[in-house]
Amino acid sequence: MAVSLLPIAGLFSSKLRKGLRGRKNWRNQLKAARQNGDQPLAWFHCASLGEFEQGRPLIEAYRQRYPEHFILLTFFSPSGYEIRKDYAEADLVMYLPFDTQQNARDFVALSKPAIAFFVKYEFWYNYLHELKAQGVPAISISTILRRDHAALDWYGEIPRQAIQCFTHFFTQNEETIETLKALGIRSVTLAGDTRFDRVSAIAEAQEPNAIAASFTDGSLTLIAGSVWKQDLDVLLPAWESIQNLKLIIAPHEIREEEITALVDRYGDEAVRITQVKDGEDLSKKRLLIVDTIGQLSSLYRYADIAYIGGAFGKGLHNILEAATFGMPICFGNQNYRKFAEAIDLIDRRVAHVIADQSEMQQVLQQLVADTALREEQSKASAEYVAAKRGATLVIMEGIKKWL
Repeated sequence: MAVSLLPIAGLFSSKLRKGLRGRKNWRNQLKAARQNGDQPLAWFHCASLGEFEQGRPLIEAYRQRYPEHFILLTFFSPSGYEIRKDYAEADLVMYLPFDTQQNARDFVALSKPAIAFFVKYEFWYNYLHELKAQGVPAISISTILRRDHAALDWYGEIPRQAIQCFTHFFTQNEETIETLKALGIRSVTLAGDTRFDRVSAIAEAQEPNAIAASFTDGSLTLIAGSVWKQDLDVLLPAWESIQNLKLIIAPHEIREEEITALVDRYGDEAVRITQVKDGEDLSKKRLLIVDTIGQLSSLYRYADIAYIGGAFGKGLHNILEAATFGMPICFGNQNYRKFAEAIDLIDRRVAHVIADQSEMQQVLQQLVADTALREEQSKASAEYVAAKRGATLVIMEGIKKWL
């Protein structure tokens, strides 16, 4: 979409309106924050919340190693900015101004970054060209590119030029290295995926949730994380047929009408996490509805089986947050193949690909009935995540030469 059309489009999209409002006066924001501009500035850019969680281990490791540096965190999407605008490890959190030549020049001139990090596949043409022109190291972390990436096609001149502006790539896998080599890029390190470090940190933090603990209280529990309507259409009828299995539902987006429909459907068996009273007896409840954002990653510790949403739609959501706590994982069969961790967990017989309600019911029945199988898959799941940790340390060691 052309930048000039965005204000018009904003009239029809609440998310876009938030983004447009949030980008007003960004120059003044930067000027005020950088009045004492002697501190070296590290700029971290994340598209949205998922990329932030991927970049978070590096941000926090960077803060620990370079406490005197100024950390600037930018988001493109409101779904990232609105949730993490008060993130304590950053000195300034703001929207990334739209990628125009003038914006890029002003942004780099005002922020004066000593180094810039872009998470996963954030390739902004004008910003990257300006960083290169000013001699600022631009580092791509947890990069993942498939061999069919647009930059390798005849029409891919713009993404190709953007990618070639990076100083260094810390990639998730060997396929990305081969793709970059095909573009003539050799400044590459195989580091792995920082998400494994993030989910491991969540697991080690042992953040308690009294409501979830009371709700599960030794009962076998299924958790449905980041689910959409398509997921619930398959999951709910299957779960209803399984006795003695509790369910925690965390929708990907909180919509009041959908939450109300769940409460109406299950009546006294259901409770919203925001409406649990102090000391309330949850032993008779079968369904806990998570009607807030930001709790899901710490709730997986209370479950025995996970269903992760998104694969019946645009794409599978984060399955590693569940895997790190050790459990079998289920997801839809339509859009999961581009996620390496999904393929890895299928190969390890930890993940179950679900086509419909009947398959969902069969898998649940088997996992509930066969304790040994469930425990075997749980162990394999946790071991997979543990073996993949360490990308953050590789990157921190690798960037020393530019600082």
